[in-house]
Amino acid sequence: MIWAYRQGHKIVFDGNGWFWADTLRPVTGDRPCIRCGRMPTSEGYDACLGFIPGVESACCGHGVEEPYQMTKLEQAITAVQEDIDIHRRWADFAKSHPDDPSLEFAGNLEHHEAWIRRYQTVLEVLKEMVK
Repeated sequence: MIWAYRQGHKIVFDGNGWFWADTLRPVTGDRPCIRCGRMPTSEGYDACLGFIPGVESACCGHGVEEPYQMTKLEQAITAVQEDIDIHRRWADFAKSHPDDPSLEFAGNLEHHEAWIRRYQTVLEVLKEMVK
């Protein structure tokens, strides 16, 4: 099963959609942040951070991770790394559950391994640009 976090709340993907892990209800809308207990602002910012000039992306960590802020290039590197991680999780799932029907939707092992190789090349180029 694939999992992630949203405002510090664990969510799971069952092949058909995302669900809150604690209630098993479909993920629709937002929930209060685990860390500060507040909803995101109407602009989508973490309520405890708000708008930060010059920053493309920021997160308070929601009690799950350390807070961070990123510029555009850093954000691109993080996004590519997250894509690699997602494809690795699906590849691991495909290896351990080769006959699972959700793989029809999600792609087989070879599909995910090919995307991992592509994204690793992109990641290398982006990291060179930061140097």
